[in-house]
Amino acid sequence: MTDREVRSSRDASEVKRAWGGSGGLKPGKGTGRSPLGPDKTRVAEPSPWRQNKRWLGGLEFVSMEAVLVESASSSVGADVSRFEAEVHAETARRPDFRIRFAVRSPVAAPAAAGDAWLAALLLPAMFAGEDLEVRLPVSARLTRTANEIQALMHSWYPDFLNRITVRTPRVLPRALPPQERGAVAVFFSGGVDSWYSLLRNREEVTHLLTVKGFDVPSADQELWPEIVRTHERIAVELGKTLVTIETDLRDHVDPSHGCFQKPFAADFWGKAMHGAGMAAVGLLLQHQFSRVIVPASWQYARLQPWGSHPVLDALWSNGQVEFWHDGAEASRLEKIRSLAGSQTALRHLRVCPSDRPGRYNCGVCEKCRRTMLTLRLFGVLDQARSFDQPLDFRAVELMPVARYLYPLYREILAEARARGEADVARLVRILIGDKFSARRRWHFCRQRAGALADRAARKIGLPRWKRSLLKRLPARWRPASGKADGGG
Repeated sequence: MTDREVRSSRDASEVKRAWGGSGGLKPGKGTGRSPLGPDKTRVAEPSPWRQNKRWLGGLEFVSMEAVLVESASSSVGADVSRFEAEVHAETARRPDFRIRFAVRSPVAAPAAAGDAWLAALLLPAMFAGEDLEVRLPVSARLTRTANEIQALMHSWYPDFLNRITVRTPRVLPRALPPQERGAVAVFFSGGVDSWYSLLRNREEVTHLLTVKGFDVPSADQELWPEIVRTHERIAVELGKTLVTIETDLRDHVDPSHGCFQKPFAADFWGKAMHGAGMAAVGLLLQHQFSRVIVPASWQYARLQPWGSHPVLDALWSNGQVEFWHDGAEASRLEKIRSLAGSQTALRHLRVCPSDRPGRYNCGVCEKCRRTMLTLRLFGVLDQARSFDQPLDFRAVELMPVARYLYPLYREILAEARARGEADVARLVRILIGDKFSARRRWHFCRQRAGALADRAARKIGLPRWKRSLLKRLPARWRPASGKADGGG
């Protein structure tokens, strides 16, 4: 038993003695001791949110410092099925909030109703360092694999994901029966990875799952309708059924968005959480699908700790629905080569991470330009109608490229040399630093000078109007404000 478990057990015993075994104290109370001194005692009062727990099942984070409670509910309509959970979290910026999933399709309530919420809240609980208790029915398989998921994620990220205790008092006594001939779905964002998995498994896939709230912000009102219309056309052309899901999960559990009191500056969603988010969606739909395909982000040869991973994704399976990590055998270049033969894919390809209002692909971010450069190599860029900006080599030459993307550019370089594309090969060599470009060097020097000037102005406390004058310098003298995309 760890020190944390011993202390938690001791606190629980004191609560039991104080309330005759009933428990149910407010967070921070229940020991009978007062901070005023050892001879001063305070009568512990039952928590109002404990007394009002008159719902069918629920979820709970338990720790010495805070208790988080979720009441789960679902409603199935003719067109929309809604799943909600109320959350109380002392370590969150907003202690009380509600997580929602809205599925644009009639969905039967899952037998293992707690599986989806376990997937949605396990990693945030690990980040907060709070124990997790799921009082809804949970499948026996996911109860076991939750410990494996914890071990894996903690081994990858020991600095910010802590091992916690997961309690599931309502484990289903028998294993869930697998759906041998159930429908097969693929998560479909319209990007290279999802197109590759869809075309590769075209004969098996029956449904496309598109989620608002993951890569597309939940508050978006301009881009999302266009995505839905486009994916509806794709589904009709390929003979599939589109299921759209809208959720605010990321808004409430992503530390990168400032959801927790503990700050986190890195990309929590990409590094750790997005695979669990997809698993939560798939587990909500466990009666509809026997298998859910998760498109791979990285090739086997370049695997790294990531929120979606061949080892991790399969662990979210609960016996009734299986998660398959698909496409890791192919590089990014090979995936684009495969979809270059599909006119449907070329017309509707969406790779842009910027989600600019009204822009399907911005055409100027690193990921858009890298994809356009590859499509040009295969001679199909003019057929990719979703890119409405021209590929400007002079602008690409000045584009910053993160070092972890260099292997992707080296693949493009090798393909350009094989095809005799000298201009593309020269450009890629400049981008990865194999060839010197005075124009590129001078561009970054001017940007650095602009950044230093702005930093110095802030340090010496220049008035706002003087800083605004600095901001009116020519754009080429100012530091770049855009961020390179983190995905491959």
